[in-house]
This record gives sequence, structure tokens and C-alpha cells, in this order.
Amino acid sequence: MNYVEQQTAIGNISQIDALEINSNNFQIEIDNRKYLLKRAGVNSSANVLEMQFSLSEQLRELEHPFARVIRNHEGSFTTQSAGRIWILTDFIPGNYFSGDLHELEQVGEQVGSLFDSLSKLNCHKLPVNPSVHAVSTISDSVNLLFKYQTSWQEIFPEEDFELLSQNLLLLKKTILNIIDNLTLIQNLTCLPCHIDLHPHNILIRNKEVSAFVDVESLQVSRQLISLAFTTYKLVRQYAVHFGLHDKNTEQISFATHLFINAVNKTLNLEKSHYEVLELCAAFEILRRILIITDLNILHQNKAWNKVLKMHIAGLQEVPIIFNGFY
Repeated sequence: MNYVEQQTAIGNISQIDALEINSNNFQIEIDNRKYLLKRAGVNSSANVLEMQFSLSEQLRELEHPFARVIRNHEGSFTTQSAGRIWILTDFIPGNYFSGDLHELEQVGEQVGSLFDSLSKLNCHKLPVNPSVHAVSTISDSVNLLFKYQTSWQEIFPEEDFELLSQNLLLLKKTILNIIDNLTLIQNLTCLPCHIDLHPHNILIRNKEVSAFVDVESLQVSRQLISLAFTTYKLVRQYAVHFGLHDKNTEQISFATHLFINAVNKTLNLEKSHYEVLELCAAFEILRRILIITDLNILHQNKAWNKVLKMHIAGLQEVPIIFNGFY
């Protein structure tokens, strides 16, 4: 390894369970201390990763919950070996965000503080998230999807063909709403954000946030879209945690208000921002659906079809989560 001396004792190495079939995270022990060894994605850039993990260190110094990144012998955050890029950090114990109300409020305060710091740091050279450019290409993806509507049964697996067909009116309604408001979305401010704060990217220990993970998701995006998608994901987890459904609108609305009010202790959102959060969440979910349909139609690539059902359900859930919010 490029981090330790030859005489250093390396203990157990174990692959950490994840939603993916093959996790890229490994827990290792060095001199009886636990670390996380992360294998970056195949198409990752070492320069971009250096920038992102350097930023996570700045955020940690500002007391945001990020794991300490270990520099290698050359002073870099990334190490290249066996054709892949590796990053070593402290191992932070914790459980995934469960949806507990106290956790939801604590995470809201941390998210607001994090986004506030990111907006003030000099980190605008971060990679730009694809959602920024999707505003100008979403119409092309919609046109492509419906151009091939008569061939959906041949293009998509049977389960996904039925899913799209059964939710056709929902898709069309969402698409029309997004297209009608594209200019509004286009004019939203782009800032450095964590663009994927779902429950498995937030670790909780003793009812407090112990770490935000997935540093590669520190990217430039429309801040309100990132915040809206985070709100959707975390309040949805709250509803799952308590076994709620679409009839429990008051409880779900309470959780949404609780989270956003906690965020707003430092972020200072305006009423006009509150009013577009539902639209922003729907935009992000639709964008992810259209990535999947584009891959199926253009490349016969079905790698992400496994989450299509979840995203279609998201279009149904977003109006419930943001019901009566503004």
C-alpha cells in the first residue's frame, strides 16, 4: 500500500455491504485502527477526486460531519493501483438514517449548515452535475420516449413496459408541468451542493449525524433541486419508518415542515423558494426516469431499470410529501 510502512501490521480487510451487488468500500484495520478504503468508479478522474476530497477536508475543519481523508506518501488524497483510483479515510461508525423525527430535524440542521458553507467556499471548479444541462435536453428525451411509444413493448422488459403503460397519464401530467416551468427551473441558482443526500448517504450515531458520505456527490447543481430531492428522500424514509401512507397527509406535512424549517435555520430560504420545491423534486425524479428510458431506447442498456419502479412511485409520492407545504 502507498499509505503505510512495510512493518505496519494490516489486520482484517472486509467488503462493506451496500445496495450494489459489488461494494466499492472496504473496511481495513491498520495497527488496530479502522479505516475505509474506497475504490473510485471506473470513469473517475483523479484530479476531480482530489478537488472533492480536499473540499471535504475543508468542510470537516468547519466541523461538518465528513470522515478525515488520509494522504498517501506523496501527499495526495488519491492513489492509483491496479488500474483503479483508491481513497483512504477514517472509518466512521453509524447507522443509516432511519426516518426518526429527531434524526430528521438533526439532519435538516446539518444539511442547511452544509449548503450554507458550500455556497461561501471557493469551490466553483467542482464538476457540474448533469441535472444542470438537463434543463436544455429534457424535451429531447421526452420526444424520444414518445416517438417510440408504439415500440415500448419490444424495447423495455415486460415489467417495465407495463409500469410505463399503467402510469402513462402520471408521466404526461408531470412532463407537461415541467415543460411549462422550464424557464423558472433554468433561472434557479447553481451552487456547490451535495447532490445525493439519501438515507444511505447519511450516518447516524447516538441520534446525531456522524457522517455525510459519498464525497463524489459534492458537485455544482441548482441548490433548490438538490434540497428538494433530499427533502423527498428523507421525508419518504420518515413515512416508511412509521408505516404511513397517502391518507396520513398531516403527519407527512408536519415532517416536511420540520425538515425544511431545520434547514432554514442557516440557509435563509425565501417564500418563493418554498413554492418551487415540489416542482424541483418532480424535475429531478423525471430526469432520472428519462436517463433510464434513453439508455433503453438508444443503447439497449437496462442496467438502471431496477430503479425505474422506485422513480415512478416517486412521481406519485412527491405531491403527498409537499402537500400544503407553501
